[in-house]
Amino acid sequence: MIPPLVLDVEPHHFVLDMCAAPGSKTAQLVEALHANDDKEWPTGFVMANDSDYRRSHMLVHQIKRLNSPNFVVVNHDAQQFPKIKLSKDATEFVKFDRILCDVPCTGDATMRKNINVWKDWRIGNAIGLHPLQINILTRGLQLLKKGGRLVFSTCSLNPIENEAIVAEVLRKWGGRIKTVNCDDRLPGLIRSHGVSNWKVYGKDLTIRESYNEENSDVHKTCFPPTEEEAKEFHLENCMRVYPHTQNTGGFFITVLEKIDDSKVSNKRVNETEGETTEVKKQKIESEVGETATETTTATETATVTETAAATEAIPATESAPAPAKPAKKERLPRDAIEEPFIFLDKDHTELSKCWNFYEFSDDFAKDCTLVRNATGEPARTIYYVAPVIKKLLTTNETKLKFVYSGVKLFHAQRTEYNKETCQWRIQNDSFHIIKNYISPKRQVSCNLDMLLILLQETFPKISQVKEDEIDTVFIEQISELSEGCCFLNIERGENKEDLFLPLWKGKTNFNLMVNKHETFELLYRVFGIETSREEALKVTHPERENTPKVESSEAAPVEAPTEEAAPAETGVEATEEAK
Repeated sequence: MIPPLVLDVEPHHFVLDMCAAPGSKTAQLVEALHANDDKEWPTGFVMANDSDYRRSHMLVHQIKRLNSPNFVVVNHDAQQFPKIKLSKDATEFVKFDRILCDVPCTGDATMRKNINVWKDWRIGNAIGLHPLQINILTRGLQLLKKGGRLVFSTCSLNPIENEAIVAEVLRKWGGRIKTVNCDDRLPGLIRSHGVSNWKVYGKDLTIRESYNEENSDVHKTCFPPTEEEAKEFHLENCMRVYPHTQNTGGFFITVLEKIDDSKVSNKRVNETEGETTEVKKQKIESEVGETATETTTATETATVTETAAATEAIPATESAPAPAKPAKKERLPRDAIEEPFIFLDKDHTELSKCWNFYEFSDDFAKDCTLVRNATGEPARTIYYVAPVIKKLLTTNETKLKFVYSGVKLFHAQRTEYNKETCQWRIQNDSFHIIKNYISPKRQVSCNLDMLLILLQETFPKISQVKEDEIDTVFIEQISELSEGCCFLNIERGENKEDLFLPLWKGKTNFNLMVNKHETFELLYRVFGIETSREEALKVTHPERENTPKVESSEAAPVEAPTEEAAPAETGVEATEEAK
């Protein structure tokens, strides 16, 4: 959890997670982006990337629960991550304010929880990953905005995977980047400083004193910096977390900052910047033909200029894996959607029904709705993305493979209702987004006694609740509403969080549309009622007295939808897209 904390993400930042799966750090980045949702909606976004297509779907399951319209998952080789634009006529490429570069590593610092490290660890593992790690970090720095911050991290303690990587990019970029001291951050964390000197072993377990051009199985960049370089690089600013210091796993973290090159007068940088295209081309061609050891320096040919073409990437060499080829079709999660992102016209017939029925304000971005099916027409589900995500999706569809984005906004009911009823109900996922944009006319309030009944009973009858006098204000409000989806406000008081939940109003009854998991959560958190997954979600029209009482029944099934009321949410919906 340390890397996202020192990345300092703010709501307006453009954030890239280059090697994101399985997604725990990405979730922290998304939460940081939404830290001020109660005051203003974020204008930035988090782009999570993973080179493995199946693993990229792990990100979806990890982040989907956060319901962020400012989040997108892409599938691309991080070494050759393309430059992107926010509009087709833009003259500049997107530069990221924050980049997390948690690169693939040997994982030797996870030995306390990963028993395979003890039997599978080899000296050659780190040597083999070394050029890949340099390539990914270099590409990240190319995509970083001036003044931006990049965090490089591994779950390894081997200097060849850590300080050697940082030293190489500092050597290549000169004064255009610097390490950031974080001693004042996370005061409870016991950490050690980075090292500037280490021993380098070959694959034959013998120490290599220096790089040998003619015969070496160790890359030149694996060796420690010179004394002069060590003073300049400040590798002591790197953070090392050792397992024994506070009973944890091991980790390595370095914060890098990109500074304004107009303030830099560094010979190495000037020489790199001054090279002609022809010289760079010759360097690449000569290095590609060398041995695997020699070609590790090919990363130096990856220009640090920021005027490269849109598809500029680190040159692929023998030491740097080529772009991932389309793999054999793997089995994906059953709810994975591989259809394109097709945006709807804000005046589309079905959308107009929703805008009018719920009385959305003009401030809502009505042109940011989309569907994911082959027809491009709203069939079952309509999604919503933030305006900045729409720009990314519509401008860069040919450069990046987009895997996931969007929050469920509307879902169509199968049952037919009268023409005045909007069959599109607003999904729970988007409630926090649309709450301030819909009319209060379809919002009702209730007390906690009424909420308990709604959580324990399916389709309570209006007449029965009115007769029991459980909540007279609620009954008056619900009786005046037309059929369809409406919203329930519950003020809990005592500095407790208020609740905003979906409710379906039928002809003679109503139903709280909350899935089984959330229902049990609410019963426990609000009322202290514990339930098990074997218990029925709700009971149907139980005999009760005027005061609510807790009832549960393992035998009572959830009533099937009737023409009077919408079905309760099940948590996993068999949408046409999923099928």
